[in-house]
Amino acid sequence: MKTPVKTIALAAVAAVSVAGLSLPATAAPNDHRVVAVRYIASDHVIDHRIDTLETRISQGRRSGALNRNESTRLSSDLRDIKSLAKRYERTGHGIDRKEAATLDRRLMALEHRLMAARQDRRAYVLIR
Repeated sequence: MKTPVKTIALAAVAAVSVAGLSLPATAAPNDHRVVAVRYIASDHVIDHRIDTLETRISQGRRSGALNRNESTRLSSDLRDIKSLAKRYERTGHGIDRKEAATLDRRLMALEHRLMAARQDRRAYVLIR
């Protein structure tokens, strides 16, 4: 025997289930907006990483941690990355996920090369 409370509870559960199925469809546009904001913000993060690398390369050159050839090579690689970032930004939509991943990979590789070059130089100074 169905009581009015059980019937109302069953109807409420059904209504929530139907409403829950429609939520992902209405939430999708908001998700895209969040992703777009995240990658617009990453433009600034990438610019900051580039600026930091420029500073670290010039400091390494001045301190003697990098020789002229190393700093020239690293600066040239950084110029290439900056050029690529500007080309990506010229699309007018900011940097998308794939472009951000490409820049991130290239910046990380350059950061590792800079670190290795500085460590090699320090080891050379310590050995002498």
